Amino acid sequence: MEADYRVNGRVLAVVGLTLLGLLTAARVTTTSAEHRKEEALASLLADAQHAAAAQRDDDAARAYRRALQLDSGSFPARLGLARVLVRMEQWTEAQGHLSQLRTTDPASSQVNLLSARAAWQEGRLELASDYFHRAVYGYWPPEQMDQRASARILMVRLLDQRQDRGALVPELLRLQRELPENSPYRRETALLMLKSSMPDEAAHELRRLLPQHPEDLDLHLALARAELMLGNYLTARTQLRSLARKHPDDQRAAQQLALVERVLSLDPLGRRLGLAERHRRSRLLLEAVMHHAESCGGVDAIGEYLEQARKDSEETYLRATAEATLERNLQTAERLWSLLPAACRAPETGSEPLHHVFARLEREAR
Repeated sequence: MEADYRVNGRVLAVVGLTLLGLLTAARVTTTSAEHRKEEALASLLADAQHAAAAQRDDDAARAYRRALQLDSGSFPARLGLARVLVRMEQWTEAQGHLSQLRTTDPASSQVNLLSARAAWQEGRLELASDYFHRAVYGYWPPEQMDQRASARILMVRLLDQRQDRGALVPELLRLQRELPENSPYRRETALLMLKSSMPDEAAHELRRLLPQHPEDLDLHLALARAELMLGNYLTARTQLRSLARKHPDDQRAAQQLALVERVLSLDPLGRRLGLAERHRRSRLLLEAVMHHAESCGGVDAIGEYLEQARKDSEETYLRATAEATLERNLQTAERLWSLLPAACRAPETGSEPLHHVFARLEREAR
């Protein structure tokens, strides 16, 4: 009996050692298989990234798809494939992958940025704005802050396209604060500020840029435009006269100069003007507004105001009453101007000088 126990013990020991060996071998085999899978995945991702960098999008997409077949949970593979598909404008498949990526990591700035670009290219501008906001205000590692600036520039371009000035202005101000001095986006930011009716900020940025780009005619013209919008008409005229002399073959400076000259001829607030000249300009301004009302089809809607304006404009100049009639001319002109947006039936043409003069009158009245 004791011998049987010894035999059975040895058998159990052998069986145990065998099972342990099998388990160890299985673990080694599994570890080896996982290692081969990781190596294969890394190789496919490297091939895909190399192909994408070389603009071989079909090859890149094929490699990314094979990587996902190997590991469907690979975030880099799915993100890379989505990026290539967006570039290839294969929207349906791209959106499917982007949806999965957002589910996996809804706060990913890279995923939201790519989602914004896809939605923009599909024409879904409001959705694109939402994704851009998530991307720009999401987490960016310190080494990727340049990419964040690029994302903000894209968002600003979209807001400009949508004419969403309420959202555009604060984003432009953030760009102005955050961009490095040597950023290539500073020029675009300055020009967008000017386009967005931010002449003070645009002028500040343009004055910083021009010493670095003294031959950039567009920047010089933009600064002259900003000075005009700020009411610095004489400064704008001086700049434009210089530009017109230096660039006689470019009509933009001459056209802007003609605009400034017209504004100056109507501006009753010009420096060092005598009472008679201020009075004369107030009458010219009133006549210009009346002419604009007639040309835009607004006569019927403001006929009674227009008739009184005609009488005021025809009154003979008398020095004793000049100050009072000057003020009355300006008040009448401003009243007519305020009525024209609702009264005019035809598109505005030739009214830009009036816009500048009345903008200055409004600023001075504050």
